[in-house]
Amino acid sequence: MFRVPACFVIAIALLPRPAAHAAEAQGDPEVTVLVYNDAQIPDAVLTLAEEQATRIFHQTGIRTQWMDCFAMKVQLGLHCTAIRGPRVFMLRIVPKTSRFNEIVFGAAYLASDTGGKYADVFYDRVERMHSEWRASLASLLGCVAAHEIGHLLLGSNSHAPLGIMRAHWQAKEIQQMSMGLLVFSPRQAAQMRAGLEAADALRLNVPGK
Repeated sequence: MFRVPACFVIAIALLPRPAAHAAEAQGDPEVTVLVYNDAQIPDAVLTLAEEQATRIFHQTGIRTQWMDCFAMKVQLGLHCTAIRGPRVFMLRIVPKTSRFNEIVFGAAYLASDTGGKYADVFYDRVERMHSEWRASLASLLGCVAAHEIGHLLLGSNSHAPLGIMRAHWQAKEIQQMSMGLLVFSPRQAAQMRAGLEAADALRLNVPGK
C-alpha cells in the first residue's frame, strides 16, 4: 500500500496491456501481470506506463509481460483466469474507491508471511495527482504499478526509506521519476529474484507436478 502526506500528493497507479519487452537478458526471470483495466484508461497512456514499469523491472534483472485481460477476451476468446503459475500476478485498475484514506493510491493483498498475487490501483487518485503535480500521467502510472507489483514480490513490511518502495513520495521522488531514477534497490532486486526462484523450486517439488 502506498501513502502520501497531504502536503505532498503522490500516487500509486497502474498500467496496461500486452507487453512491450525491454531488452531481454538470457536467463532473467520473467513475470506475467494480468491487467484488468476497469477504469478504461486510454491505450496510449497504458502502453507508455507499461514501458516505464518494464524499464524499472529490467534494472532488477526481471523481465515483465503485461496482458490486457479485456482485449484477450474480446479478440481471442481467452480468459485471464485460466492463466496461472508462480510468476503470474493480477493488477486491477479501479476507477475509484471509498475503502481507504484519500492519501492511499493502491493496495496489494498479501499473506501474513509471504507475498501476494493481487493488487488494486485507484485511478481517480492517480489522475488527481497528475493534475496537481503536473507530472506525466503515464510515468506516474508506471511507477505506481511497479510499486504495487513490488509489494507482491517482496512481501509484507517491504516499504523502504528511499527509492520506489518509499511509502510517502515527495518532491524528490517526483523528480527522480521524471529522470527515470525512481527504482528498486540492489537488495530489493536480489530479494525479488530469489523469491521467484524459490517459488519455482517449490512448484517443481510438489508431488504430481
